[in-house]
Amino acid sequence: MRVFTIRFLLLFLCLYSLGAISKPIELTNVPSELFINKHLTILQDRSADLSFQNAFKQYKQGKFTLNADERASFGFIHDALWASVLINNSSDKEIKKVLYLDTAWLDHADFYFMRQGKVVDKAFIGDTLPFNARENKTRMLSQQYTFKPGTTQVFMRFESQDPLLIPLYLTTHDVIQDDLIISSYFYGFIYGAFFILFVYNITLFISLKDSSYVFYSLYLLSFFV
Repeated sequence: MRVFTIRFLLLFLCLYSLGAISKPIELTNVPSELFINKHLTILQDRSADLSFQNAFKQYKQGKFTLNADERASFGFIHDALWASVLINNSSDKEIKKVLYLDTAWLDHADFYFMRQGKVVDKAFIGDTLPFNARENKTRMLSQQYTFKPGTTQVFMRFESQDPLLIPLYLTTHDVIQDDLIISSYFYGFIYGAFFILFVYNITLFISLKDSSYVFYSLYLLSFFV
């Protein structure tokens, strides 16, 4: 009886785990912006040379783990990180969304959009791609996609020589533009403050003839450059 109970519990936990991993995000219930890291299943590729086909094979073998703690930072590693998320559109209309990475220094961010186990679209972005060559010309990395009715699997690969950060949002173009305006005001304030300091130190140098002020002004000027 005890052996049967243990086996039943193990089977229940396995089924529960698979259900948690495979549960898709329902687009019709998604607000204008949603942090989706807890919905990711991930695989850390220490060789950094795993192909898409082999990564997807390992996904089907259940070797990806659920990112239940919403982890977004993986530190200074030379590994590649594979991730997968299921997104369902239960409506009868297409829904346009943006996968937005709130980081600017990922060297590679590859996206594979899959339906019924087949790749229907893909995109390769990252900091190594020249800004003018990007489809979405934003400081942070983003990839827009139109989700058709039904379930779409988004398979992703991330790699960077800098800290590997993947704060991933499912959002809209309008939200990104609103955030861009806010950040523009913020940086405008910061650079405005530095410019005032620059002018102030030049004024002190002219009036006091103290060379330390001109050196500090040159430092501020180098920061601007």
